[in-house]
Amino acid sequence: MTHRNVVLEDEFGDHHRGVQHVGRSDEPDTITVNTTRWYTTTWKRAGWTVVEAGEWEE
Repeated sequence: MTHRNVVLEDEFGDHHRGVQHVGRSDEPDTITVNTTRWYTTTWKRAGWTVVEAGEWEE
């Protein structure tokens, strides 16, 4: 599965390290933070943004 390391900033300005996974045709991208997998639509709606991102890896 294609993935990359990311740092997210939450609505309070706190940073969280995670791993972003590319979605499939039937499922959107996800990010795993502290063993919890979030759909991209969920964390964006919560006001989180990617502030750092590594290179995509297989």
